[in-house]
Parts: sequence; structure tokens; C-alpha cells
Amino acid sequence: MKIHLFSMLSLDENEYPDLNLYKHFIDYYKQLGVDCRNFTIIPCGIANYKENFEEFREINAIHGIPNLDLISKRYDILPANIFLLKWQETINKEDWILFPDPDEFMEYGHFDNIPHCAEFLEKNNYYALRGEFEDRIANDLVLRRVEYPEDLFDQFPKGAGITRYFVGAAWTKILLSKAKLELRIGHHDIFWNAKQNRPVFLSDKICREDPEYWEDCTTHRRYDTTFKVYHFKWTEALIHRLKNPNKHTDLYSMFNEDRDNTNQIITDNKFNIIIH
Repeated sequence: MKIHLFSMLSLDENEYPDLNLYKHFIDYYKQLGVDCRNFTIIPCGIANYKENFEEFREINAIHGIPNLDLISKRYDILPANIFLLKWQETINKEDWILFPDPDEFMEYGHFDNIPHCAEFLEKNNYYALRGEFEDRIANDLVLRRVEYPEDLFDQFPKGAGITRYFVGAAWTKILLSKAKLELRIGHHDIFWNAKQNRPVFLSDKICREDPEYWEDCTTHRRYDTTFKVYHFKWTEALIHRLKNPNKHTDLYSMFNEDRDNTNQIITDNKFNIIIH
């Protein structure tokens, strides 16, 4: 049984990739027991990415992470999901996968590491583990530059529910799942195959428009927890994207559709809202 990590990273200069955060990302998941040989990090970009791509490859080489070819496309969640599913078909269906975005640092509660968590899920016949987002921000509410190797959690020590309560975006995430499963886009939950009374497998090839496959799964096959997905989105890199939001497909839609609303939340480089 292997634990695979899959993610994608946009390296275009005008996407403001945060390679300091990427270094923390690697360190974090290595410490949780993911073998670097099982990291699959897909770089993508269409313009002005050469310098970032070279640094990205150097970082990977230091850790023994496989360096993969760059995809000549701008990151977009729908094409990314298609690419993910094709990759998923190539691995052992009894393995386990986590799908963190580069700014998502998942924690596994009382489990010492991810392999031990996978063993528990396997033993108890769970198909997936689900947790919830906790946004991490600086104490002074400034969207600060990520430093490395300084402790990331010391830099952004304050927990908040911005994603859930202010943005209104999906606030749960699948932290670990069987490789045979097809997750919903964004990896916030699993599909449920009502006819088979189990999660949807990749091999099912079902029609996504059929509403009976959109039923919520019964929780006895999905291990629900309050384990956190520590979300380091609220950093200096976000400020640059907010200045020209229509060019960035990874922003929450509210930032593109309502600039006044955005300015009520963030002005210049700091939150305007009260965060306890």
C-alpha cells in the first residue's frame, strides 16, 4: 500500500507562484510520512515561467521528488480535474491519495503520520477521510510574504474561518481517499453510487447528470473529523492577484464579481474585517 500526493502548481510569473510556500509544503508532507518518490506535482504555465520552473526543478531534485514535464496551459480547475483522473488511472487502485493544493497543509489529528491513518481507514472499511478548512493569517492581519525556513505556523499563527463565513466557499476537504474513488471536483467530498450503495469508483464511468449519483454518502463509509486543512492562501501573493483578478481563475468568484465586496474584506495588504 502506497500513499500518493498529487498537486498542481502554476509557475507563470503573473500568477505569483510562492516557491517559499512550496518548500514548506514539501517539508510538511515529508514529516507526515509521504515518500518523496510518491509526490506527483504537475507544473503548468504559458508565459514567463522559465525562472520559476528552474527553481521548482531544483527544489524537487534536492528532495528526490520526480521532475515532470511542464503542461503548457494556464491552471483551471476543470481541465486539471481531467488530467488528475487520467493520472489516477495509472496507479494501484488499492493505494491511497491526498490532493492538497500548494497552499493547503492537512493535519491528521491523533494519527502519528498519514500511513498510520491509512491503516486505520483500511482496517475499519472507510473509503475516505474528511476534514475542514482553517484559514491561517498573521496576527496583525497583514497579508505577509512567506519566509523560509522560518516556521510557517509562527508566521501565520491566527486561525480563522474566512473561507467558510466570509467567502462562503466549500469548507470541507477530503484529506485521504482510496485511489479507486472518483472525488467531486475540488476534492471536497465523494460521489455516491446509490445503485451500488457505495462511493463512485473510477471504473463506474457513470453519467454525472444523473441526480441519483449526487446523493450524500452515508457517513459509515466516510470518516468525518474536525481534522484541519490549514489554508495559507492569505499571504502576499494574493495581493498581486487581487489587483487584476480577471486574469486569475484560482480566485474565489466573489473577488472577480464584486470588487466593492472584496475591498470590504481586504484593502491594500490588510484585512478590514474583525477576526477573532
